[in-house]
Amino acid sequence: MRILILRWVLLVCVVFCAPLIFSGKAFSIPGYDIIDLGTLGGSRSEATGINDTGQVVGFSRTEDGKTHGFYYENGSMIDLGTLGGNSSYAYDINNNNQIVGKSYLEGVNQWHAFLYENNEMIDLGTLGGSTSAAYGINDFGQIAGEAASAYGYTAFIYQNLEMSSLGTLGGDQSWGYGINEAGQIVGTSRTFDGSIHAFMYDDGEMFDLGAYEGSLSQAYDINDTGDIIGYFSPVTSVGDSRHPFLYSEGEMIDLGSLGGPSARATAINDSSQVVGWSNTADSQTHPFLYQDGLLTDLNDLLPNDSDWDFLIEAFDINERGQIVGNGRIDLDNDGIFDEIHAFLMSPEWDATVTESESYLTDYILLGDTFTFDYWWEMGTEPTDFNLDILFFRGTEWETLGWTLNFNGDSEQWLSASFWVPQWARGLEAQIRFSVFDLGQDTDPTVYLANIGSNSAPVPEPSTIILMGLGLVGLASLKRKVVNR
Repeated sequence: MRILILRWVLLVCVVFCAPLIFSGKAFSIPGYDIIDLGTLGGSRSEATGINDTGQVVGFSRTEDGKTHGFYYENGSMIDLGTLGGNSSYAYDINNNNQIVGKSYLEGVNQWHAFLYENNEMIDLGTLGGSTSAAYGINDFGQIAGEAASAYGYTAFIYQNLEMSSLGTLGGDQSWGYGINEAGQIVGTSRTFDGSIHAFMYDDGEMFDLGAYEGSLSQAYDINDTGDIIGYFSPVTSVGDSRHPFLYSEGEMIDLGSLGGPSARATAINDSSQVVGWSNTADSQTHPFLYQDGLLTDLNDLLPNDSDWDFLIEAFDINERGQIVGNGRIDLDNDGIFDEIHAFLMSPEWDATVTESESYLTDYILLGDTFTFDYWWEMGTEPTDFNLDILFFRGTEWETLGWTLNFNGDSEQWLSASFWVPQWARGLEAQIRFSVFDLGQDTDPTVYLANIGSNSAPVPEPSTIILMGLGLVGLASLKRKVVNR
């Protein structure tokens, strides 16, 4: 039976978890778990796309030295094969497990865009030329890419079994890369004067995004809110100087770099988390995560005992914040970093809560206790804020009876445990977590993990008092919550 809890009067106990320690951190966010995806028998693999359920695509060397697209799920890497030629490359996967990429054809040095579904690789053809490639697909099966025509390359949309050109910004060529759920496509086009500019295509019209302080820009991805990422090259740059950008509300923002002269943004999710890669001050290439105005080297999120020498590039991020790319790894723990492999990085947290974004759990079967782990960071004005744990009663959300109050920043995971009333045990309910900043403009983020309920023995009262010392503060505040 699925119902919503009517009212809880709960006692909160908080314990310290073992701290998660990483070297050289200048921030207070939790870390990531990382998985080596392996290869198809060769010495190199790269992960280029991930959907919201964690299925990954990319390409890998095979045992006989060829390169084939792969699909990765539940610890297994599956060879997608080819369209008859020696090589194939998978670039994106949607939430229906449809995969797109390109493959060489049998007997000719030409590649065609493909759609892989139901264990079959389908040739999407071209626009009259010899080659094509598909780079993005949304959940409606609309595909974005590039195809050769009689006049050069042109960006395309493939839908309803037909490939159609998007045109250009006035020049002779264009290339399409990313597509969102609204069918908006981003890419790059030559303009009337021969410049190369990023574009956004919507409802039959191609819009020039310009080029921030330069004559060259390329767009690679667009999220469902219309934010676009890519890179631009400043006019004043010397050598290979490229900067990642975020285009939002008509403004192109320079995201900076990890200390080197060149960087690119490659993907963005609906939370406007951006991934890509950047040169460092010592001329290495490292992947980055951009969020809340901060550019973070993903290598700084690796544990000290990691088998990875360093991560190199990040190519995609899903709505759960999982990131895929490639890096150098030590396969036999001998201190020699042997090969470049695809990786999957997953946040240690299951959800985040901010003032503007609450989190609603799935239905949870309630036992003796309701528990969760949490970690928090403050924003620009660190004072204090509340984390409300809410239930739906009648027509509005209310607190459960206890509110966690936070001050400062966290440096480790903490755990909260609530006694579930006897009458509520055995029921299924959804719980909502919401931040209330008390009007202090703290811009906080709370990370949540291991949310659930179990039948563990309830601690003795003296233990509860000791565990309660882990809280900065507890407020027995019960109030109705309006929509925020």
